[in-house]
Amino acid sequence: MELRRPMRLCSMQSPRRPREEIRGPFVASALVARQDVARHGQIMAAADVHKWLLDRAGGGKAARPRARKLLK
Repeated sequence: MELRRPMRLCSMQSPRRPREEIRGPFVASALVARQDVARHGQIMAAADVHKWLLDRAGGGKAARPRARKLLK
């Protein structure tokens, strides 16, 4: 039988927050984003955003991806 030692927090660490506390603001921001898309009908292609982020992270100058009209 293996005994576990209690986990100690150093003074720099904060205790973990419950998932519900983290998930609530995440879901709220997703709902706001969904309403924005429904209201304005514009989105950015994920592939374009990923390429832009990688270019920016690599230190290059990259043009921001353009929003496109959502097809209904």
